[in-house]
Amino acid sequence: MPKLCECGCGKITPIAKRNERGRIKGLPTRFMPGHRFLRSLEERFWSRVNKTPTCWIWTAGNDGSYGLIKRNGKDEKAHRISYELTYGSIPTGLTIDHLCRNRICVNPSHLEAVTMRENNLRGMSPLAQAARSSVCKRGHERIPANFRPNQQARRCYLCDKARYQEKKCLQSKNV
Repeated sequence: MPKLCECGCGKITPIAKRNERGRIKGLPTRFMPGHRFLRSLEERFWSRVNKTPTCWIWTAGNDGSYGLIKRNGKDEKAHRISYELTYGSIPTGLTIDHLCRNRICVNPSHLEAVTMRENNLRGMSPLAQAARSSVCKRGHERIPANFRPNQQARRCYLCDKARYQEKKCLQSKNV
């Protein structure tokens, strides 16, 4: 018996049929109206989101930390798609920062387009924490006069001077 289209148009759906040799002719059943391959990116995206009072949790696949969804055959980060669906394309040179620090959250109000530098400084790594602090680990104020640029790290001139004095003192005692 022919199957009617799910959209309510009254047409008969193109169900795959086998010819006399047993080969399928017509469209495969996966391309029938309403099948997941024919749904738009937006429909597929929002069907995989669990909206809680705070974060909107991505419930589909992930790469270990960020949610993933396929677009045009390629995996893309779910939070980037959420931002694009809500605000439009991501400006060139910017990345998406999770203000809530929850990597599987796709709530557009928790996402902000910022530079990679700003995103790194907002992080919780030891380097980001040191860059945000106003004093070095020994309490010297972080002002240009106290800090000299170094290829390896930002180093406190006063701490280096104190270490040099201690080393010089120890060497004189040993002689």
